[in-house]
Amino acid sequence: MYCQDLQAGDTLYVWNSDGTILQDIKSNDSTVILLDYGTLLTVTKNQTRNNEAILRIDGGNLNLTGSIIEVRYDNLIGYVFDGDCSRVDSSTDESMKHGMKFLHFLEQKGLRESALL
Repeated sequence: MYCQDLQAGDTLYVWNSDGTILQDIKSNDSTVILLDYGTLLTVTKNQTRNNEAILRIDGGNLNLTGSIIEVRYDNLIGYVFDGDCSRVDSSTDESMKHGMKFLHFLEQKGLRESALL
């Protein structure tokens, strides 16, 4: 298991090209909002990212890992899956290089289409 501490005020960016879901914790109807790729989030309290595998594809060769963390988006406070987020700004040229390397890795393993669904 990989753990990473997050401090209140840390920033994260949505890295999932399909976006990620924010569940608003203050709404009575458990409102969910789809946050687009590149959306800036702010960590609301000190917490630890416990990246345990929650999905295994192809006999365990590709793991989707992460935990649920509390963040702020605009005026909303809610929960997101941190496996869709990174400290690296997803709008930079350097981040695009990393993303393309990952997609190339998935293609080599024959997993790109299933991972992007």
